[in-house]
Order: sequence, then structure tokens, then C-alpha cells
Amino acid sequence: MVLVSLSMLSYTLASQLFNEVHGTIAKGVQKGTFDRVLLVPMNPLAYLIAKDFGIAYLSQILLAIAML
Repeated sequence: MVLVSLSMLSYTLASQLFNEVHGTIAKGVQKGTFDRVLLVPMNPLAYLIAKDFGIAYLSQILLAIAML
């Protein structure tokens, strides 16, 4: 049970934080709009994570924490 919950928690956190970031970087470089991300006065990775943050995986995160 613990291994399943740890697996679920790691998968959902990785998906929540980095799933959209990869696509945003690739599209921004292709379109030439990635410079906007680099000009923001904060860490570009933290900015992209905060910008694309959604609550889609929140239920799975809570379920995995509850299973621990």
C-alpha cells in the first residue's frame, strides 16, 4: 500500500509540475516568445510552473497522501 501511494504521489507531482512546462518551452522556442519568460525577474522554471499550475491532479495528490 505504501509503495502504491508513493508511486502515485511521485507520478502526480511530476505530472502536475512539469507536464505543461515541457510543451510550453518547446512551443515558446518555436514561436520566438520564450524571451518573455527569460525577461521575467524570477527563476524561469518557477515562473513556468506557477503560470501553468492547475488543480487537475489535486485529487490524486490528496488520495496518495491519505493512503500513506
